[in-house]
Amino acid sequence: FVAEFSRGKSELINAIFFADYGRRIMPASAGRTTMCPTELSYEAGSAPSLRLLPIETRLKPQGLAEWRLKQNACEEVWLDIEDAQQMAQSLAKVSEVRTVTIDEARALGFWQDGMPDGNPLQDAKGNVEVPMWRHALINVPHPLLMQGLVILDTPGLNAVGAEPELTINLIPQAHAVVFILGADTGVT
Repeated sequence: FVAEFSRGKSELINAIFFADYGRRIMPASAGRTTMCPTELSYEAGSAPSLRLLPIETRLKPQGLAEWRLKQNACEEVWLDIEDAQQMAQSLAKVSEVRTVTIDEARALGFWQDGMPDGNPLQDAKGNVEVPMWRHALINVPHPLLMQGLVILDTPGLNAVGAEPELTINLIPQAHAVVFILGADTGVT
């Protein structure tokens, strides 16, 4: 699912995959949105879980594909698929941010000196918020996912540029790309 920031990607995931819970499971409300590329899939033989790759891995030369193979590089949160509250609290982690200096943001790839319009807003101390996580993998036994469907929820078009492997590897391999438009804005 690809769209600009806050256009309903996570809300669509909630409607398709988590409607039976009777509440939002993926963060999808004002101020709480997906901050890192998030994959939903089902891995047979593995317990339901959320695996989170720390943003600091962007400071190392390995690509996203290599990091995904290193299980010990991720923080893992077990999911109780019978407990909507626990699921929502656990999956809220994909919306976590941390505050860093401009130099740290630049090193992580979130600050471009030549493109000030695309930079995050500075706080009173001159710091900015960046995502806490580089990538998230959610493993849940949903009937569509159990058939092999994999959903990639992007935090917005800027994430596609910030993680080139999404554009170069994952998106071209997709059988379908769902581009979501805001009804009030259309194509911008």
